[in-house]
Amino acid sequence: MKIMKKRVVLLTGLIITSVILSACSAGSNDPSYDVSMALAPTADSPGVSTGMMSNRSIAESEQYDMIMAAADVAYIDDGGGWNTQMETPVVSDLEHRKLIRDANLSVETEEFDALLAGLEARVKFLGGYIENLSVSDNSRFYGNSGNRNAWLHIRIPAQHHDFFLQEVTSISNVLHRNESARDVTLQYVDVESRKRVLEVEQERLMELLKEAVDINTLLILERRLSEIRYQVESSEAQLRTFDNLVDFSTVSISINEVTELTPPVVQTVWERIGSGFMRSLRSVGNGLTNLFVFIIVALPFLLTFAVFGGVIALVIKLSINANKKKKKKQAEAANALRANQGDDVMR
Repeated sequence: MKIMKKRVVLLTGLIITSVILSACSAGSNDPSYDVSMALAPTADSPGVSTGMMSNRSIAESEQYDMIMAAADVAYIDDGGGWNTQMETPVVSDLEHRKLIRDANLSVETEEFDALLAGLEARVKFLGGYIENLSVSDNSRFYGNSGNRNAWLHIRIPAQHHDFFLQEVTSISNVLHRNESARDVTLQYVDVESRKRVLEVEQERLMELLKEAVDINTLLILERRLSEIRYQVESSEAQLRTFDNLVDFSTVSISINEVTELTPPVVQTVWERIGSGFMRSLRSVGNGLTNLFVFIIVALPFLLTFAVFGGVIALVIKLSINANKKKKKKQAEAANALRANQGDDVMR
């Protein structure tokens, strides 16, 4: 009996082994079967991006996972799609950092036209350009040249930023100056790294697309390629924006025309009293001048109103006089009538 039991166990083992070997041989002979597909992650595995799952069905995502697993490409999920796993380099060299520099200046000048011309010439010489220019001229009405102001938004090559600010200081009286520098190196490197990642994935997909024969596989690869092209173009646009902001600093200048520059040094009490008194006298003189100019400018209107007012006053006066004469005649007639009635009674 023991010998029979051993034979049954041995026979059962041989049958199971033969079944497994036949299944493996059948799978290896099937050209549509790939062992690497059995190792592909499922939709529940961490290798599948949630963003990708929202754009594709679960079946398409699983099939795409199998295709990329068969291509032996490593991926990570960052919440925004599939990316080839690459490390972001760390930039430590200050010269290669991406700095966006901005400056805001408030200046005043006694020679408004000369300052504008000088700024435009220096911007052109340094290879920059004026992005926006606004000039307000209030002197045409008041007749003086102390009411004009301007605002400029200038883009200057970053290497000439400090030199241009020195030039502005040399040709105007700077009242306020504010500078800032924003480091976008990490953002730039991150976008650049993602772009390279997408390009690597794009090249691998192009190779798979040449070898693919299944229609469903072709559709999945083409759809993913279109997504990658869009993401690559978006990354290139971000890099161009960063390059423009880094290569050209932004300088905003507010210009105010004055008749006397603000003293750059601290004054004593008596100097402040003297300068304030002189400014008050100049303000009074300018006010009287502006009033005289206003009267001369408005003289035609004033004469017109005077003529119309005189005519209206004359008409009113004549009407009042006519009413008085009429009432006087009526009173005299009434008195005469009463006198005649009294004479008749006495007779």
